[in-house]
Amino acid sequence: TVTTVGVPPVMGNITTIFQTNNGGANGGAVYFDVTVGADDINITDIDINTDEAGAFTMEVYTLVGTYVGNTGSAGPWTLSATGSGTAAGVDVPSNAVLDVPVVLSAGTTYGMALVLDATHGHSYSGTGTDPAPGQTSYSNADVTLSLGSASNAPFNGAPFTPRIFNGNINYTVGTPASATIDFDCSNLGENLVEVMVTDAS
Repeated sequence: TVTTVGVPPVMGNITTIFQTNNGGANGGAVYFDVTVGADDINITDIDINTDEAGAFTMEVYTLVGTYVGNTGSAGPWTLSATGSGTAAGVDVPSNAVLDVPVVLSAGTTYGMALVLDATHGHSYSGTGTDPAPGQTSYSNADVTLSLGSASNAPFNGAPFTPRIFNGNINYTVGTPASATIDFDCSNLGENLVEVMVTDAS
């Protein structure tokens, strides 16, 4: 018996902007909300904007609900993944590959906080009450981003608002297909099993 479950995952991406007019301290955080559409998404890597060169790491924190009102304490947040990469320069995507995918459920809003290491700072947009350049909302068929705030020390004190996260969120939609094969005593000896695999590309 062979049972197939799930839908092969499809790659997705949402991009904000890479045109900074402001920036935070090294080790700082940016905050925004992610509202997931009709299907679960699995975030695999995130592109950020940073002035500082060299290898960097980034912690990805999430909570169910909105980041608004939750930036002053680490208590509500869960460390969901750690990313690493090499900075490419200001206003150029610097890719951070996550150690584990961040799974976000369909029809749910999540607060997200991206915290950089002590040698890198976020370059973002928005000064005072003027978010330009950059919109405060970005969306596609899979996800909506509501932006955003930032703080020079993560989860500490009142954040600067608005602050527009400069970046790309790369993800897959759907769940991988899986198969089970049941053997019994009639299958003793050598058995030929043909397996066909389709990757994300």
